[in-house]
Amino acid sequence: MVGTLRLNRKHLPKDLVTQKLKKGEIIATETTDEKIGVTKWKDKRVVTTLSTVHSAKKMTAVKTKRGQVIFKPDSVVDYNTGKSSIDETNHLQSAEKLLGAAEELLEAAKKLLDPATSIFW
Repeated sequence: MVGTLRLNRKHLPKDLVTQKLKKGEIIATETTDEKIGVTKWKDKRVVTTLSTVHSAKKMTAVKTKRGQVIFKPDSVVDYNTGKSSIDETNHLQSAEKLLGAAEELLEAAKKLLDPATSIFW
């Protein structure tokens, strides 16, 4: 399981919260039993993830849209992969809602323009 978290959450290590990072840098910590890892990484913005699956410092090479290769933490890569499928599902659901609303508007317009039922004729 992987997710993002805000840096103002209770019980986060102070060094993780206060550490300033440059682009591409990473700071990570794990619990003593290594079941939960917290990773703070900076690309354009600071991204903080909490993961029960990934090693806190393992990185993956990812190719950007511009063809550059950058290294991202595994937790960020997996989070983005999972998030994109959820976003796609939400996008399809909102498209269905818009289609339904458009059909309702079309039916209302037909009723208004029908000379037999319209009060405007």
